[in-house]
Amino acid sequence: MNLSFLHQSSYWLATNSDMKGIYYTVYLVFFSLLFIFGIGIFMLSKSDLRKVWLRYATPFTLFGILGWIYLFATREELPGLSTRLTLLLIMSVFLLWILFLLGWSAKRVPKMIKEKKTEEKFSKYLPKTAKYENNTKLRKLR
Repeated sequence: MNLSFLHQSSYWLATNSDMKGIYYTVYLVFFSLLFIFGIGIFMLSKSDLRKVWLRYATPFTLFGILGWIYLFATREELPGLSTRLTLLLIMSVFLLWILFLLGWSAKRVPKMIKEKKTEEKFSKYLPKTAKYENNTKLRKLR
């Protein structure tokens, strides 16, 4: 198998006219699943870690939409947007973004869980009226 064509800029900058039939369908399903997964995270994240989940929803939704734009450009054979380099950039930026988020959440989520447990432990000893009064005072200050 000869992979010397990967070193030529004409391969990466040429319009991707090979995207027909099954390849197009596979990419369409993949980008649609990314979009649906991102929207699902937006709609279903109601836990204490909502901030973390919403950070993951953004790249899935965004790259689902960017993938659809790429597929449209490929189908219409638009120069510039339908190149293999565009697909490579979309995929690599998506993977880097997800890896960055995994590193961030590995660092931040344990702290958030610890803070939540400390807050629950502290609020357990407060009387019910004190909790309510503290919340209403905070609301008035905002």
